Order: sequence, then C-alpha cells, then structure tokens
Amino acid sequence: NWIYFGLREEKGRHSGYTYGLKEFGFNEIEILNSSYSIEEVQEMLFNISHYVIQGNVTLNDGETIGLTEDQKIKIVKSKGVQVDGTTLKLEY
Repeated sequence: NWIYFGLREEKGRHSGYTYGLKEFGFNEIEILNSSYSIEEVQEMLFNISHYVIQGNVTLNDGETIGLTEDQKIKIVKSKGVQVDGTTLKLEY
C-alpha cells in the first residue's frame, strides 16, 4: 500500500492518478478523461506502477507502453492535472 490510486468520474469519463511513485524516484502517472471503466483505469494504473517499480523502469515522454504486445498507449510528460508537479499522462 505504498502507492495511492486516486480515481474520479466526471460526465461519464474516468480519470485516475498515482501518488507515491515519486518516493521511489519515478514520475507520478495520470490517466485523464478515459472512456474505459473506472475499474479498467485503476487496473491500468496498478499494472503500470507495478511494472515500473518492480523493473526499475523509467518511462519517457513520447514513448508507448502496453500490457500486451499489440497495445500501444502513448506517454506524454507535462504539468500534472490531478497531482502537483510533472506527471506522465497515459493516453488510455
């Protein structure tokens, strides 16, 4: 329980963010205005956070990531919306 996963729903869209990755030396992650369910947003945040921490992986602006070989989710580094500072936005 070192990482907090914040979730919100607004106008039928779902967003989520991490809080605590910074303590491990990584950028916080956000998913904004997703059409996926709130459960899918939470699962994606959990799986990507786990991957980053377990593998000591640094995600970079402009790269893609996915849970399968075919999934390509764009990563954008910019000012945080739900979290202070700079975050990585997953276009999910």
